[in-house]
Amino acid sequence: MQLSAVLPPARTLEVPVAGLRDAVRLRVAEDPEALASDFLQRLPSRTADDVGFYGAVLWPGSVLIAELLAQGPPLDGATVLCLGAGTGLEALVAALCGANALATDVYPFALSLVTEAAALNGVADRVDVAAFDVTRRGAPLPPAEIVLLGDLLYLTDLTAAVAQRVAEAAARGSVVLLADSRRTHQEQLIRALGELGVEASFEERTLSSGEAVSLLQYQIS
Repeated sequence: MQLSAVLPPARTLEVPVAGLRDAVRLRVAEDPEALASDFLQRLPSRTADDVGFYGAVLWPGSVLIAELLAQGPPLDGATVLCLGAGTGLEALVAALCGANALATDVYPFALSLVTEAAALNGVADRVDVAAFDVTRRGAPLPPAEIVLLGDLLYLTDLTAAVAQRVAEAAARGSVVLLADSRRTHQEQLIRALGELGVEASFEERTLSSGEAVSLLQYQIS
């Protein structure tokens, strides 16, 4: 994959994940606050090649999904799709648990970070990356048995698109894990899913750190 943007410096962050013996080595932005400030200043004129900053930091929703995967049943041979992958923690943990993971994001920086982290964790052969915009109508979801979304509910239009993607995944029989630590767009998501014929709800879960994160889990029974 060719990255047309000049990417900011990154550093390695070791993240303990409950259920795994060894910490996961992530690549994150060296200075996320400066990256966020620069991104927001350029937001009105942002292009598709923009570096972005959302994927340059680790979000609580991603940690919850990672812990659920690490503490769950083996994933040997399972296909996993991570939407809005960011640092890719969920995809990396899925691969460490035996799955073949595809980490997708709209930002080149995020995809670069995941690629580097996959090599650091010895799972480069089980983690692929691809540019994918969940808001782009007409672009079908890549096939996967398990679909992961961590902390993607932060804009109204994006939440509407996420609802469409959850419904799409549910229609083809995928298991969906969606974690959200913001709680600003959950009601909108549940309403939109209901209109699409998907009945779902959030439940509160607690990270090993003690922080509460909301989880929506969907699986056809």
